[in-house]
Amino acid sequence: MSRLLLDLGNTRMKWALCVPGGAGRPAAREWPEGASRAAAVLESIRLFEPESVAVCSVLGSELERELLEACPVPIRFVRPADAEAFGVRLGYDDPDTLGVDRAVGLVAAWARWGRACILVDCGTAVTVDALDHRGRHRGGVILPGIRAMLTALGTRTRGVNVRVAAEPACPPVLARDTRGAVEAGACRAVVAGVEAVVAEMRETLGGAAAVMVCGGDAHWLARHTRLAVQTVPDLVLEGLAMMVDA
Repeated sequence: MSRLLLDLGNTRMKWALCVPGGAGRPAAREWPEGASRAAAVLESIRLFEPESVAVCSVLGSELERELLEACPVPIRFVRPADAEAFGVRLGYDDPDTLGVDRAVGLVAAWARWGRACILVDCGTAVTVDALDHRGRHRGGVILPGIRAMLTALGTRTRGVNVRVAAEPACPPVLARDTRGAVEAGACRAVVAGVEAVVAEMRETLGGAAAVMVCGGDAHWLARHTRLAVQTVPDLVLEGLAMMVDA
């Protein structure tokens, strides 16, 4: 039975087609400007012609309603609370308010590592979540991602002309123009923020917890941080596959 896995984020859609005997290579595309996101998802479903679809989405109930009504094959949306069935005890007071992508990523991280670890999901936002040695989610933080930071400075600050490239730059700190100064500052703000949070979480967890990095900017963060990290960009799709195949 073929199943299309979809990770619907704020900036892009990721997918992988699972067929008997294995899964296809994960792929991604940014949301088309001015087009319906539901239409983009349905286009992909019709292209791959899967027998079912499994979705991890942070895009809200309206998109979910549209897809449930229009999807030509059975479609399932995973929920944060589903993570509890896979050894992860969610730490939020109200688990339904935890981003489902964070919960699904924690399921995959726990399955891979099986002991205390810290998961950094680097995308539009950067989330950092701590799992203790019993699989308990101790909580986490949310930081603006590198592109969100650059966009905010570019649109809300007079005279600042920034570029939000596919691969954000990280120029030297002694920048000699405003663009370079903004890029250098935003890069270091994100990286230093993650490193500071990881240091505090390790103290709370009582040891040198491993750090996993996933998300669209996972490789970018891994290149610029001083942390030793395990980079698994498509960890959410990996967790989604585990949850729907159980």
